[in-house]
Amino acid sequence: VTAFHLHDRRKYALHRIKHPPVVHVAHGYEQHLPVLRAGRPVICLADWQIEPATQMHFWEQALSVLHSSLDPEVVAKAIVLVAGDMASAGDALRGVKSDSAPQISWLFESFPHGDIYCVYGNHDLTEPDHLTWRSPASSLPSLLPHGAAMVVPVSCMPAADTVTDAVPA
Repeated sequence: VTAFHLHDRRKYALHRIKHPPVVHVAHGYEQHLPVLRAGRPVICLADWQIEPATQMHFWEQALSVLHSSLDPEVVAKAIVLVAGDMASAGDALRGVKSDSAPQISWLFESFPHGDIYCVYGNHDLTEPDHLTWRSPASSLPSLLPHGAAMVVPVSCMPAADTVTDAVPA
């Protein structure tokens, strides 16, 4: 496991982030996590409780780390798990004062052939548009149901209507 520390390099920031995110890249875990054998990395994000512009600042660095550690085409089809608290009304705010609705369209743009699955955190406010979020590869809802299970595909499968030769006659 290699840790890549991200840095707050914003020149005109009013509030510096004291503990920026860290990207951990792990290789060779396919024998322990068979889901990785499908050739899709699993990327986990949580607690980026900073305002959207600051998230973008750190995400550009994180995506660069991912692209230099893995093939960008492999990164594009990743399974992305977002474990909540991905919003803030202001970088200087903490606790309930920071509560806001996540604005993570940048995440969907970064994984055009992947799947993004999210749950709300205790500081995330609901937004009706979030119910329309769909994972690009599976077309399943991205916002996972609270307290319920959902079966999600591990491999990237083409749409059923395009696989005509695989159906027995």
